[in-house]
Amino acid sequence: MNKSRVFEELLKVQKEYLNLLKHIESNKEIISSLSIIDNVLIFWRANQKFIEYILSEYFKSEETSVFTAIRKINLIDNEQIPFLLLNKFHIYDDRIPTYLDLQSDLSNDKFSTKFHNDILELINDNIQILERYFGSIILIPISFMEKIESEDREIVDSIFFGLFSSEYNSFEEYRDDNASIDDIRKHLDDGVESHIIFSVDENPKDDFIQRFRAYTNSTELPLKELKSDSEKFSFIIMGYLIQAYNCLNIMLHHKFVPYIRNRTSLNYTLIMISGLNDDGRTKAQGMINKMLVYYLIHNSIDKSRVGESTEKVFLESGVNKEVEKTIFDELCTHNHDFMKIEFQLIVEIINRNLKRIEY
Repeated sequence: MNKSRVFEELLKVQKEYLNLLKHIESNKEIISSLSIIDNVLIFWRANQKFIEYILSEYFKSEETSVFTAIRKINLIDNEQIPFLLLNKFHIYDDRIPTYLDLQSDLSNDKFSTKFHNDILELINDNIQILERYFGSIILIPISFMEKIESEDREIVDSIFFGLFSSEYNSFEEYRDDNASIDDIRKHLDDGVESHIIFSVDENPKDDFIQRFRAYTNSTELPLKELKSDSEKFSFIIMGYLIQAYNCLNIMLHHKFVPYIRNRTSLNYTLIMISGLNDDGRTKAQGMINKMLVYYLIHNSIDKSRVGESTEKVFLESGVNKEVEKTIFDELCTHNHDFMKIEFQLIVEIINRNLKRIEY
């Protein structure tokens, strides 16, 4: 199948998904019904073979960015601007199938109400993305379609247990040894405490226990069975580690660049990367470099200066297309491994080149 034919088929799938989402949006009262859930999951399962084919044969490795580790792309904040500005191909890791698939497992009624509203918001946002950026941003639920298998879960579990100085072989051993958040802090390995982030909005200067309490007191968790500190801590951190493992899979399996916007997701992805052996790290180095620089660019560029009337001109500007290459060329003169470059130097190089962008 030639490239143009593959892309035509891909656009056909995108159009069918858009129509399905519009149907759901027009029937909001049945958002929690099994029929709606089944329709979305059946749609992606029916197209799974084709999606697997295009992910391996159509999109070019390292030239493809996947906006992932997020609930949604914030169009109001123009988050699509730096995403489209960087790299050649753009995939959005759609969260709707994952959210719908989780509904039957929820046991906290307060969380369920907010959860249903979140799904409706996601549906509306996806419709906007598909209509405004049809063919430019491709919606594919990569994380949902490549669910973590038992052997993958064992790897994630081992990363979690590796955060502690004590040797745990099961979550039962972990819970028996950690009744409170004070116990958890006491048993964390040296230096780990500073790498534990509960929320992107937390104050990093606050005490570890303060940050944990602030997060759990302000956040409704999906399971009412989560009572103890140890249960809440493992649920929260395992969620971030599973998300990070999905990012790692995007790099190692597909050789795509995870486009990550917030420091919490980046933090746990870097923790996951630190567990790679030298060979794995070498193979993924180019994607790791791009991931780090894209994160910094996303959080440096003044997205508010670009409106709908100027967006097309902005994205097509010849100067803008050269900015990414210029940044990487300058960084590579310092060190091939960007994680070893002083953070402030990267920021200075990026900001100096972003000033060249035409608005």
